Amino acid sequence: EGEGGERKAKQKRNTWMLSANLGHALMIVERMVVQNIWQAEQLLYRNIQLDPFEDLPEPEVESPSGTRRQTMFTEDKEEDKDKDGAEDRPEPEYDDDGAMQVLWRYACPVAKGQNVTCFAWNKVNTDILAVGYGESSSNTNVARHGSVCCWSLKNPVYPERIFKIDNAGVSSVDFSSNHPSLLAVGHTDGALALFDVRKQGNSPILKSTVSGGQHTGTIWQVKWVLKGKDRGESLVSISADGRVTDWSIKKGLECSNLLRLKRVPNKQQGVTQLKGDALLSRQSGGMCVDFNPMERILYIVGTEDGTIHKCSTSYSEQYLETYAGHAGPVYR
Repeated sequence: EGEGGERKAKQKRNTWMLSANLGHALMIVERMVVQNIWQAEQLLYRNIQLDPFEDLPEPEVESPSGTRRQTMFTEDKEEDKDKDGAEDRPEPEYDDDGAMQVLWRYACPVAKGQNVTCFAWNKVNTDILAVGYGESSSNTNVARHGSVCCWSLKNPVYPERIFKIDNAGVSSVDFSSNHPSLLAVGHTDGALALFDVRKQGNSPILKSTVSGGQHTGTIWQVKWVLKGKDRGESLVSISADGRVTDWSIKKGLECSNLLRLKRVPNKQQGVTQLKGDALLSRQSGGMCVDFNPMERILYIVGTEDGTIHKCSTSYSEQYLETYAGHAGPVYR
């Protein structure tokens, strides 16, 4: 009976330690501690100016890097006060080379050794920043992995959510406007996944499949596009395989191609296409896409061969106009 009671007590402790309520409470406490440490930087970022604290000694605080520093509201007793008795706010410190002041850096062990490939701010809660990471390796036999970290301005020390991507890097991310918790993630292997950032865990709520028309090249951009009043929004992706694709999430991830990009001669590159080129060389990889906010059927795409095309959702086989002003890829 003694062992049984001990076992039940241990299980009860473990249940309490792993409960969602405790995790949420610890997250709030962590935010409070972090904001106490980074108070000055947070206020400066939000352009909030407060009068210096009076009759209080300026404490030294220890930053997460282990160095001791004072906050920006330092009290200089040797400096004269103005007629109202308030001291001037100290000017931000800048590097000798004229660079802007660094307030903080987002970094965590999960993303160590990975490159930042993309990022997107939440369109409703502008404190949330989603950052995509991917590995760069010249060895094609090594499986590459990626991750997505959702950072909050309320805690710049550690991300609120972490989604790990196996066997592929992250190449693009974007938050939905109508459903702010939905995060679209494009992969380097052509897969597209949807995550609900409100939920813990590593599994997407929806993911594309090869049989469902998934891209065969890196998805360089995903973009939620508002269709207009009472029409909701759609998800559009553009990939290195030359496809501009519209995705519907009503019944899983169903796609339809808006356009297949075809290469056109670009005088800026100083070369012309040979008549005997293979079909593959006549396809152009897509890099970026953006829609006209006034006329939703019009959009432009940037390609890897330096051309920009004006297109319409009404025509899937031709461009309305082509602009050849670059000799290299148009990323954004």
